[in-house]
Amino acid sequence: IEEALSRYPKGFVASLIKAIFISGELWFDGKPAGGTYHHSWIIVASTTNRNKESNYEAALYGVHHELSSFVLNKQPITGMAWGELMPQGWSAASSYAKALGVNWSDEPDYINGFLSKYAETSVENDFNTYAELAFSEPVELVKLANSYPLVAKKLRLFIDAYSRISPAMMTVFEQTALVAAAAAPEPYSK
Repeated sequence: IEEALSRYPKGFVASLIKAIFISGELWFDGKPAGGTYHHSWIIVASTTNRNKESNYEAALYGVHHELSSFVLNKQPITGMAWGELMPQGWSAASSYAKALGVNWSDEPDYINGFLSKYAETSVENDFNTYAELAFSEPVELVKLANSYPLVAKKLRLFIDAYSRISPAMMTVFEQTALVAAAAAPEPYSK
């Protein structure tokens, strides 16, 4: 968790949440989940069923994933603009079970800007997966943004949402080459 928090400028996380809790197994609609959030806290699942490395990754990705929901919720225009980038005919998963039940090993639909199958289940989950890669695997996200125009567009919205909360976030994204890989800013059309 400390490593995840170190990716943010001083005060950024505290401006969004008050606590991070570590739980044992976490289930929604009969499906295991890696984390959740509410009001001013996040929960990251960590179990004895996992090895040390997978618990480390779950915490690292989980903090970025859940924290990004607070960023998205503070930036409703970002959610609306993100929704406009979803494929024609797309609809969100109708339950936690359907969202958590995706085949995680299926190839992501990068052409439509999705970084994982789970990302396809809602605008929020899509945004969350950008946080996972932006803070844990920025080099991979830069490669994807340079190869897929919709990834670059979503990355621009992601960077702008974080930077509106704290201008210091722009420096974080510039240091990892994410800003250079993102599409040029576009005005929201509605």
